[in-house]
Amino acid sequence: MDLNLFRRDQIYFVEKDNKTGVSDLYSLDDFSPRKSENIQKGYLQGRNGAVPVVNFKDIEW
Repeated sequence: MDLNLFRRDQIYFVEKDNKTGVSDLYSLDDFSPRKSENIQKGYLQGRNGAVPVVNFKDIEW
């Protein structure tokens, strides 16, 4: 995730609600990050709402 390679409207996040099974798709452009901001670091910290690490124990199979 690098704003030198991609525009903010080209980076998308998906967040799934485990109770309903509905997925929400939204663009980085919705957050209006600064050009100098480290997008990858923010994603891994959960700043954009999408969960960067999936915990398979929470998923009901």
